[in-house]
Amino acid sequence: MAFIMDIRQKLGPIIVIIIGLSLGIFVLQTAISSNTSLLRGSRDVVGVVDGDKVHYNDYMQQVSKAEETYKLNQNQPITDNVRYSIREQAWNQMITDRINGDMFDKLGITVSQAEMQEMFFGKDPNAEIKKTFTNPNTGIFDPTAVKNYISTLDKSVQGEDVNEKRSRWINFETYVREDRLQSKLRALFHAGVYIPKWLAEEDYNTKNTKYNVDYVSIPLTTISDSAVKVTDEDIQKYLDENKEKYKQPESRKVEYVVFTVNPTADDTAAARKFVDEAQAKLSESQIDTNYVKLNADRAMDPSYYPIAKVPEAPLKDTLFLAPVGSVVGPIASNGSFYVAKIVDRVVVSDSVKASHILFATQGATDTVALKAKADSVFNAVKSGANFEELAKKYSDDKGSGQKGGDLGWVHQGQTVKAFNDFLFFKGHQGEIQLLKTEFGWHIVKIMEASVPQSAVKYYVFSRPVEASSKSDKMVFEQANQFASKHGDAATFTTAMKATDNKFVRQTAEAVRKSDFQLPGLENARELVTWAYKSEVGAISPVIASDNKYVIGHLVEAREEGTPSVAAIRPQVEPMVRNKKKAEMLAAQVAQASAMGTTLESIAAKYNTEVKNQPELNVAEGYVPGVGADPAFFGNVAAAKQGTVSKPIAGAGGVYLIRVNSVTKPQPVADYNAVKMAQVQNVAPRIEYGITEALKKNMKIDDRRYNFF
Repeated sequence: MAFIMDIRQKLGPIIVIIIGLSLGIFVLQTAISSNTSLLRGSRDVVGVVDGDKVHYNDYMQQVSKAEETYKLNQNQPITDNVRYSIREQAWNQMITDRINGDMFDKLGITVSQAEMQEMFFGKDPNAEIKKTFTNPNTGIFDPTAVKNYISTLDKSVQGEDVNEKRSRWINFETYVREDRLQSKLRALFHAGVYIPKWLAEEDYNTKNTKYNVDYVSIPLTTISDSAVKVTDEDIQKYLDENKEKYKQPESRKVEYVVFTVNPTADDTAAARKFVDEAQAKLSESQIDTNYVKLNADRAMDPSYYPIAKVPEAPLKDTLFLAPVGSVVGPIASNGSFYVAKIVDRVVVSDSVKASHILFATQGATDTVALKAKADSVFNAVKSGANFEELAKKYSDDKGSGQKGGDLGWVHQGQTVKAFNDFLFFKGHQGEIQLLKTEFGWHIVKIMEASVPQSAVKYYVFSRPVEASSKSDKMVFEQANQFASKHGDAATFTTAMKATDNKFVRQTAEAVRKSDFQLPGLENARELVTWAYKSEVGAISPVIASDNKYVIGHLVEAREEGTPSVAAIRPQVEPMVRNKKKAEMLAAQVAQASAMGTTLESIAAKYNTEVKNQPELNVAEGYVPGVGADPAFFGNVAAAKQGTVSKPIAGAGGVYLIRVNSVTKPQPVADYNAVKMAQVQNVAPRIEYGITEALKKNMKIDDRRYNFF
């Protein structure tokens, strides 16, 4: 026993330490696996805006809102390109919200609860609220309709998702609030713009003064490019004078080769075989419905399509010419094969304007009593009771109920089968019927129908000609062979200069972190991410991009700021050369005119002519033979009348001018109209300029490329 006690005493502290370490490791592992606040500061940061971290979940909430808005407004699927645009929009919106939030706080701009109530239920509601909840029959905004809709946010009408419905409304409330904040900010900017009388007068005179001007324009081509040497010092001096103009964002120069996976002859034969088999099946006397369900484009599609709405363009004409029961095709068009069977053809309206009163079974405890209630209201309607008033009183579909049951124009296939059959195939205009659907009992009234037209019901099988896995593997192996042979910068660059056409060569000069597309690549995110995580000279692994395989070479990494002389030379050298040529040419002309030479003699010397502008307006900023050169117009406004100017070195040439006369406008008694025009012009620019200036002054670290 003493031996055991001795062991306990000696090992006790060690056991405590081991347990403590184990608990520490457990907590650390939990933090890492659950992404809790212990490590949240670094693991999920998609960016830093002026010192504030933007976390992944917060960013994705903004993206989700933008996606929801897109779906509601566009009613189209979100493609990869659209998703990229939405992410950019969400990121920029978060930055703008941060800027605006600071301005709202510092300027004391708020929206009170009373204002929110007024915008939703008042006499002058928000424009979107007014548009949505205006009675179509009277054209009058109905605040009661807004309250009724809000009261149904926690109720599902016709299968709506309650959570999604409430989320949309909350987002809409946020939009209305932010719209009011923005309108207040705009009003503040407008109210803060002051135009003094002297400035309005000067603006008026500038825009209305006419100059009679003789001028000579000597083109810069008078001096050859070879006569002017542009040194690195010249480039650097030009950069120093135009730092803001040529300030570059962070970017990468990447060259890459692209191997495209195209369908082979075997792939074309496989697609043709599929439609040939479908044709044989459709030609049988008894249609194999299981085969249709498993293989047809829209399974056992019950819809009837007028010619304008047939989705398959190559089939349109034939579906309306061939007899019912015919098999159409195979037809080859735009890289796909089609075959179809004409099941039926009828003359039917494409859309119907309808109203209904819904007695919903969802949540009902006594369906027998509910049916009796529906029968009672139906009989009342049949006896001449006002349908609209009964819909407002009884309908469980509050959305249409508050509009007297009006569903608007309904298209084929938008409603459940029993409802659809009555509207388009069994009922007629003016008829009222009691129907049972999975949602409950409906009293349905057909108000109006579009002009009936021929429509076809058909089964269609199509197969695009796509590259098979075998074809894909073959191209992947070609890309791998290239990568193994050109695994360093020198051999890769040599391959880029080769003249064979086994692959496509591309260069992206200025790749930004957030870029989604590059020349020849619809989806280049993986290549872009690789470029920002690699060292200059690195060769990428084989990267898959849609139906292409890509191998990249990181040529250059450009940091944010002023570019180097070598990097910017191709862009600015022509401008620097023209500037030097203009200075040289101006010096030559000054020497030639030192003894009082006339405009005519200078024009003759340089094989040009003296031109006249009888009513030149400097505010318009354009003259034939000169263009929009600011140096020319600035000197016209400042010239001494009747005197030939000194040579003017401009962007496009060297000019000599003589102002013959100046016609000034008659002064006006009241410059308020001029002031208002200037305010309307300046205020939006101030608003945009302040936002952009604040954004420019912020330190923004975009790290999203680590996640997407």
